[in-house]
Amino acid sequence: MHSASLTNAGEWLSIVPGIERIWSLTNGEADIKIAILDGPVDSTVISSNKLAPAGAIHHGTLVASVLAGSLGGEVVGIAPGCTIIPIEIFRDAKDGVTACTQDALAQAIFKATSSGANIINISAAQQGDSLEVSASLSGAITDALRQDVFVVAAAGNHGCACDVIPASMPGVLAVGAHDGEGVPLPMSNWGPSLRSGGLLAPGFNIPGACVGGGLCKATGTSFASALVAGVAGLLMSADMRRGVRPSGRRIKQVLLDSCDRCLPEAEELCGKFLAGTLNVARAADVLLNSLELSFRSEEPMSSTTTPPAQEEIYSRKNEELLQRNRELGLCTTEQRSHVVATTGLLPADCGCGGKNSSKCSCDSKPTKPQLVYAIGRLGISFTTQARRDSVWRTVNGNRQGDLKSLTDEALLGLFRERPFEAQAVAWTLSRTEVPMYVIMPSGPFAADTYKWLVDEWGDKDVELVSIPGVIAGRISLYDGMNVDVIVPDLRGMYSWENTRYTDQLIKSRQALMPDLKEDQARQEINRFLGKIFFRLRNMGLSPGDRALNAAATNAFNISDVIVEAGREGLTLRDVSVERSPLSRPGSDYYDVLVTFFDPRRRIETAPLLARFTIDVSDTVPVMIGEPVSWYEY
Repeated sequence: MHSASLTNAGEWLSIVPGIERIWSLTNGEADIKIAILDGPVDSTVISSNKLAPAGAIHHGTLVASVLAGSLGGEVVGIAPGCTIIPIEIFRDAKDGVTACTQDALAQAIFKATSSGANIINISAAQQGDSLEVSASLSGAITDALRQDVFVVAAAGNHGCACDVIPASMPGVLAVGAHDGEGVPLPMSNWGPSLRSGGLLAPGFNIPGACVGGGLCKATGTSFASALVAGVAGLLMSADMRRGVRPSGRRIKQVLLDSCDRCLPEAEELCGKFLAGTLNVARAADVLLNSLELSFRSEEPMSSTTTPPAQEEIYSRKNEELLQRNRELGLCTTEQRSHVVATTGLLPADCGCGGKNSSKCSCDSKPTKPQLVYAIGRLGISFTTQARRDSVWRTVNGNRQGDLKSLTDEALLGLFRERPFEAQAVAWTLSRTEVPMYVIMPSGPFAADTYKWLVDEWGDKDVELVSIPGVIAGRISLYDGMNVDVIVPDLRGMYSWENTRYTDQLIKSRQALMPDLKEDQARQEINRFLGKIFFRLRNMGLSPGDRALNAAATNAFNISDVIVEAGREGLTLRDVSVERSPLSRPGSDYYDVLVTFFDPRRRIETAPLLARFTIDVSDTVPVMIGEPVSWYEY
């Protein structure tokens, strides 16, 4: 980025043609919240009534000012009326650029959704495909999309036909950058997933606030992404003004449906244009002329959009554009090669005059680890074929003939005889036979935890287990799968077999209700447990999912409500979760809502609602207060 002397609000009119069309409708509503996942923001530059105070870094400040403008009026933001939520994932560092981990990004996304963000802008990119996405990041994106949040991410500045994380993830709108003439910047990526789920937007010499004040200009997909997030905020605000509920899916489709398509006869290579170029005026018209839109399919576009032969042609022609880029004072892919080699996410900006000035790094402050509370089936796998062979040799000892295979019985016998061998295998937590996590006990009670795993795995009546803990990295299994590692907390680990579990619930109720009909109670309890275990299955990463899984594990607490519903002839309709409006400092309360209804008399009979609150701020979720129930007329 570089300083500029002009402070012309009308500059946006030439940078973003058609912006005046939507500015005539709104400059943003305060109820529309845009989360910026970037570096900290200089609160002396950006209006404090637009965002929460934070630190100072060039990249984060400029991105925030593209949306909100600056205090002194040097910079007019795209959507100054919207509320900005800055969430730090990068910080200043003395030595170059240090990448932000996927788990740290996942935590930031969860924080954004918990803060009520309608739009999440991620100006960071890591070269990679869907196979390299961690479970925590995948869960965070899925949770945001489930809440109808609009997630937009920079396509990255590697200058290649490659996918990046998170822009190439399903449901995320990827944003590439073009220059003032609408030509894609050489640095802007155009991978297969980006081409199907992304668009181009202005990303050259984008005006923004300098740290300490004044006007700066910067180039890169980061700033194109921020610009699109601002336009999305305006579109959502326009919807809100006319009484339409803000919808991330709707806005994404409006932007993709209204963009200018690349015409093969006009452009030799269309791959770099992604799905098209942002057209703000047309987007406003599409938005205003329709209340309901059929959502675009997330099926990836065929990779033949830019055939390999064309990509080779582009690679040769790209040299000319790269030379032009150098003359314009922009950084090149060669100058950023040391950054691309890192393994995490990086700010997708372009530095100052060809120099890497965004010395951003992962937040050096201590951060709370990613919590998890997952439900699944225990299993065993191996990290390498060599480890499997080693365990097989241990099972057989010096035996020459009649060698044992690695059956469950053989492994269980080994673990009973030599308990320390339990750490030689990978203990997996699976749903539908697919490993979600590897459980890796650690600390002073690791031996006790391994014993618990062996005992519960050896009990063939056990159907499911609940595992609380923290995410401690990723591990590769010998079949090629990459999964997250849980360091479990033994305090909250439970196992159950549904029939036995239901029997205990009924027994606890019969002591208080002698006339309880056992068959009816059993049916309702099984419906409740089945709804959570098999229909509402999740990774247990988001606060809401952890609360939901804790509710299933602690069904004893609402067994009286379940039984009451059964006695009234009601059946389970829905189990949902929402953030509690009340919470003590340092806690994170979520309300689990259980709804029962009469399927035979839906109109005549009022549904029965039960609500219980769970604090998910600690590794092991805890019930707060007693469950309450009422009939909702």
